[in-house]
Amino acid sequence: LLESLLGKEQVLVFLTADHGAAHATGFLTERHVPAGSIGPVLMRDSLQHELVRRHGAGNWVLAYDNQQIYLNHELAAKNSIPLPDLEDEVVGFVTQLAGVSRAVAAVDLQKSHWESGLLMYLENGFYPKRSGDVLIVLEPGWLEGYTTPLTKGTTHGSTSNYDTHVPLIFWGGPVRRGESAASVRVIDIAPTLAQFLRIQEPNGCTGNVLREVLRR
Repeated sequence: LLESLLGKEQVLVFLTADHGAAHATGFLTERHVPAGSIGPVLMRDSLQHELVRRHGAGNWVLAYDNQQIYLNHELAAKNSIPLPDLEDEVVGFVTQLAGVSRAVAAVDLQKSHWESGLLMYLENGFYPKRSGDVLIVLEPGWLEGYTTPLTKGTTHGSTSNYDTHVPLIFWGGPVRRGESAASVRVIDIAPTLAQFLRIQEPNGCTGNVLREVLRR
């Protein structure tokens, strides 16, 4: 339709996805691939019990959602516990739990800007006003599930390649037929479109032009 109305040379269309998906844990374990599931309630209650044991009664864990732990800042201050110290305690505890690969304190994540690797993915999804105090990374093949063990179904949200490796398709304009396995970022799409349209990039743009797409 676009080609007939406007002409292929006058448009540039892209299609991608925001995530992939993991194999179901039941499927993986049947094939002797390391996998499992951990329940958010178990994670929250285990941590809450441990912090009560260490520091006394109180609602130490306000919430656990989307692999992020939200701590009670007021309670920490009331007990004269610096928040970075409490975050470090939480990191040390949760990394001992089955299925947890790594935990990162928000205060540590904000100390630098990360250009690659695991911390880059965490930083890209981090918003100080809303994100948690400690971010959890599960082992490859592990999923969160409100019913455990999670033998059916799957989800997304990990930094593993089965979640982050998704197709990006361009069509129209100067795009030649071809394919590439090169790593690109979602933030590279906006400057690429701006270059094609010969307009200024958005003022919040931080990506790079995908020159292989616009190569004539």
